[in-house]
Amino acid sequence: MWRGTVTRGNERPAGDWLGAQGGTRAIFFLLLSIFLVPVFLVPVPSRADDTKRVLILQPVQSDLPVTKIVDTSIRASMQSQMPGRVQIYSEFLDAFRFPELERDETMATFLSEKYAKHRIDLLIATGPQALSFLLRHRASLFPAVPIVFMGIRDDNELLRNLPEGITGLTSDLNPVPTVELALRLQPDARHLVIVTGAGEFDRFWEERAKQTLHHYADRLQVNYLSGLPLAELLRRLGQLPADTIVLYLTVTRDGAGRETTGNIAKELSDAATAPVYSLYDSYLGRGIVGGYMNTFESVGADAGRLAVRILAGERPETMPPHAAGISANYVDERQLQRWGLDESRLPPGTVVRFKELSLWKAYRWQIVLAATLFFAQTILIAALFVQGRRRLRAERAALESEERMNLATTSANLGLWHWDGLRNRLWVSDICRRITGLTADTNLVLEEFLSLIDREDLVTPKEFFDEPATGEKGEKEHQLGAAGDPNRWIRTAGRTKYDASGRPAWITGVVMDITHAKKAERELAHWRQELMHTTRVATLGALSGAVAHELNQPLTAILGNANAAHISLARGNCDMSELGEVISDIETEATRAGEIIRHLRALFVKKDPQYQLVGANQIITDVLKLMHSDLVARKIDVIFRPAPALPVVRGDRIQLQQVFLNLIFNASDAMAHTDPGERSLKIITALNSGTVMVSVSDRGEGVKGDVLERLFQPFFTTKTQGLGLGLSICRSIVESHGGQLQVTGNGESGATFCVTLPVDEAGRNTRHTSHNMHG
Repeated sequence: MWRGTVTRGNERPAGDWLGAQGGTRAIFFLLLSIFLVPVFLVPVPSRADDTKRVLILQPVQSDLPVTKIVDTSIRASMQSQMPGRVQIYSEFLDAFRFPELERDETMATFLSEKYAKHRIDLLIATGPQALSFLLRHRASLFPAVPIVFMGIRDDNELLRNLPEGITGLTSDLNPVPTVELALRLQPDARHLVIVTGAGEFDRFWEERAKQTLHHYADRLQVNYLSGLPLAELLRRLGQLPADTIVLYLTVTRDGAGRETTGNIAKELSDAATAPVYSLYDSYLGRGIVGGYMNTFESVGADAGRLAVRILAGERPETMPPHAAGISANYVDERQLQRWGLDESRLPPGTVVRFKELSLWKAYRWQIVLAATLFFAQTILIAALFVQGRRRLRAERAALESEERMNLATTSANLGLWHWDGLRNRLWVSDICRRITGLTADTNLVLEEFLSLIDREDLVTPKEFFDEPATGEKGEKEHQLGAAGDPNRWIRTAGRTKYDASGRPAWITGVVMDITHAKKAERELAHWRQELMHTTRVATLGALSGAVAHELNQPLTAILGNANAAHISLARGNCDMSELGEVISDIETEATRAGEIIRHLRALFVKKDPQYQLVGANQIITDVLKLMHSDLVARKIDVIFRPAPALPVVRGDRIQLQQVFLNLIFNASDAMAHTDPGERSLKIITALNSGTVMVSVSDRGEGVKGDVLERLFQPFFTTKTQGLGLGLSICRSIVESHGGQLQVTGNGESGATFCVTLPVDEAGRNTRHTSHNMHG
């Protein structure tokens, strides 16, 4: 037995007992205290609790699927519509297994003691046993408390001469439409077998079937398998001819006295040699073909909406009992295929569940995304391959010996130049002239030539010769504005030889046209940015359902507060302070929705890196907000321990968010097969020797030693659906920020990824603070 408490909003609901009765009681106790002051003082009772309390009374045990469905749908319906706070309790009579009178009295005593100090504002009875119990004990347990019932036949004796304050939803338990559905699917059927148990509710169903199905006797041979032991029942079902319709109603107790859980529909369907039908949607998906039914989820939702209306102030007498929801034919497509039943014979409006979609329909966008990623990766690999070959060719050419200098310069397109200090002569090769844009008849002095090949502004020979004593001059690259082409890039290198007096004797240098290499580098950087953006979009695509749910929360809150404002305005005497609080709540939730949209837009936008001062705690907080619904859906407990007053780092906010989004996403995937109670994600930030350290630990399957060495290699992955680029991209992003990304195994209980980023010296005194978060 359990209870649930849900708090929504902060508006005082209509009908608060202090508003109507508090004043009268206060006056009464005040006058009484005046006369009894010499003897004793009587305090004036006060109740500021504006919470509405609802008790759901279920007739059967709590572990039945139908019980869980009804309870969940009632709660969801009420919680989504109640403008104020509501506490919902659930109790279970277990009437099928314990129908004795002694148990009835014991339960009444138990409820009386349990809720003695809790005011109940509404009772919900989900079956005839629950309503009968409340009618017998309402006066002593919950006097004058309104009752909403559901799941009771419209011809039930309980609904005659109902006391005041009771209304609800009736059900038409008629097996005829289900038999008609079966005959449409099996027009050649000759036998009808009806399955019921030995319990009181089972016997009711047997009588009900005999009353409503007798007219099929001239078309079908009707047989009843009632009150049999389960083993004998399964044996009989396994011997049925193929032209049989099996109608399974209920088996709460078999002929051997064994109590069933209500889940034997699959056992019966597996054992039967003919299709099985039923009237309960809780059996759908457990082996039955289908039936004419009203889903328990929709009936529970209708009951929840009716309960909200009564809690809002409507009187039950103004809402007479009426039929619940709309019934329809429901079938399981898998069972149609199993028995070879023609789907085209189904009546119009039939709801077909468990349809198996084709691979393209089920994963259309995933296939398109995978193809796009594959194409982008192919281009990136080709660009990397071409760039690598070009760089290798240039390095080999630079290392050629002097004996093969002419061949090397010709094949590698190297320009040579030499200056003789003794004769003050400058020699420039034809290739060097072509690279620098000089014509064959151009005469240059050393100063002008050095200004071309060494740096963009004019350089003097003294500055050029001011080198280390080794005479080595490092390589330099710069743009060369020559021959009308300002986009040409060259690489220069030279060596200076000094005489005994320390004066330069000669200089030998080489000039290389690296325009194509620079273009390749820009292309590589471009495709790297494209790949990072594509990976980020792919990760957000996997979180689309959770992000939609995260965005739906503030929108639902806005709608709920707006409805509350409309109700308050409709009363004509609305409290302006309460209306102001409602409007304030709407503004807060609208701001929250806007922040979610802006955050998503920033992650989706493709732009060049923008380095600025950022706080690691705030980045992780933003990522956790974005992934909140996905982490809740995966049942992952998040522990975030941010270090207080953590210094800022310099980096691109979007790229760093992508790193932590990928690490948290990978940690969640690693715990997919971990027991839900053990799924824990721990994120810790700290300051360590001038660096900001962020660790992300999971309790997944762990990482073995041989995998740790290859984890950051491109195209290596441990996921069945992974591409092996996420961690490689994360490491390249962190290293481009001057940091490191490392991983260590936690034995058999997961792994820890650690990101270290250097503290920005200019912003060392700028601090970011945050509070601990547990999710």
